[in-house]
Amino acid sequence: KGNVIRSLVEKFKGLNVELMDGVKVFDGDSQRKWFLVVPDAEEPVVRVYAEGEDTREAKAKAEDIAAYINRIVREG
Repeated sequence: KGNVIRSLVEKFKGLNVELMDGVKVFDGDSQRKWFLVVPDAEEPVVRVYAEGEDTREAKAKAEDIAAYINRIVREG
């Protein structure tokens, strides 16, 4: 989980990022378009949440971030 969070922080450095319970990245200046990755407190998993202009956009963003996280996990 720590490697995933560190990788996300590094990848999105310089963008509008909040580090509270996980990593929340805002898309540009919009507060309505974002994704959030939260590590589970007990299980070796992270949860991905996203919001966009519509459901399709949010789902696509969540899937993109999940694919990126899977690459991080596979590559170690």
